Amino acid sequence: MTKFIVSSGRLIDKYIFKPLCNILSVFKVNKELNKSKIKKILVVKLWALGDSIVLLPTLVALKKQFPKAELHVLSHPRNKVVFEGQPFIDQVIDFGLINILKLFRKYDVCIDSEPALNVSAVISFFASKHTIGFDHGARAKLYSQTSEFNKKRHMVQNYLDLARKIGVKYDTDKLIPLITLQSDKDFVSTFLKNHHISKKDFVVGIAPGVAESVKFRMWPLKKLAELSDILIKVHKAKIIFIGTKADKSLVGEITSNMTGKTIDATGQTSVKQAAELTRNCNIVISNDSGTMHISAAMGTKTIGLFGPNTPLLWAPYGRNNTFVFKPKKGCPFMDNKNPELTPTHLTKDQETCMDAISVNDVLDAVKGLK
Repeated sequence: MTKFIVSSGRLIDKYIFKPLCNILSVFKVNKELNKSKIKKILVVKLWALGDSIVLLPTLVALKKQFPKAELHVLSHPRNKVVFEGQPFIDQVIDFGLINILKLFRKYDVCIDSEPALNVSAVISFFASKHTIGFDHGARAKLYSQTSEFNKKRHMVQNYLDLARKIGVKYDTDKLIPLITLQSDKDFVSTFLKNHHISKKDFVVGIAPGVAESVKFRMWPLKKLAELSDILIKVHKAKIIFIGTKADKSLVGEITSNMTGKTIDATGQTSVKQAAELTRNCNIVISNDSGTMHISAAMGTKTIGLFGPNTPLLWAPYGRNNTFVFKPKKGCPFMDNKNPELTPTHLTKDQETCMDAISVNDVLDAVKGLK
């Protein structure tokens, strides 16, 4: 169902909102922005949990540069949890037609942080007379200012470049943690206690799943089983599988190929409880997914596994994190500037990008972080 919704949304974006970008560009008025009079800022981030986490440093930068301005974020209900509770965000607005209509010319400046969507550019165009976005596609015609989407530069920096267009001077070498409640901390504390895990244990969190629409990002489950058994036997690790309810069947397949005992937390945590759980791990090993970015944001040593997508853009950000990427013919192939993301047809090599990563490759990464 999720895959169908995503596909339908991309078609609507391509055949309705892309032409609309071309039409509306005729009415664009280039008005000089008076930075001293910025009182209301809107940032548009409609999709992707991990992407939203990577955006947080830019929001911090905007608030530091314009402390008296109201900073609002327009987000989809599926990713707004990342923004909720953050002290530098004044309001989180749910993505919906009525709410969008209320945005008309409400802001002094609007930053469209979506790297590929056209609908976000249209929303930005109506929300403010001064808009900023990436410099590619029909969408770029609507912006007052554009910033280069650099495929060899981490997305943290690509997003910060958008804010730098209006004079923001800020840089960082780490992500911003999610704001969790005491109830989230208590839940995780009880969970760990019930599974006899203490601070003395070497705890490894493993996130085996990926979004339904990008299954080709997933490392083979049999390799995860072999890795987990070695971590238990050699490193005396306690393994916790982290993910959604949809990942529970993956864990079942992994553990059916194991001899060691593990702990399954999939489907038992909210996003913020999962964040607290990663905070209590010594290391988290994850496919290129939201969980990977959550772990890095919570300050846990994180290993990202890459194949179809480029770690140059999306590696877990921060000094204590690393990634494993083994070049293979045709990999990476994801086009982060294109709403469709992937080619219409994948080659056999592209379908098996993740197979190139060996168990020893990941073990070496673990040793490097211990």
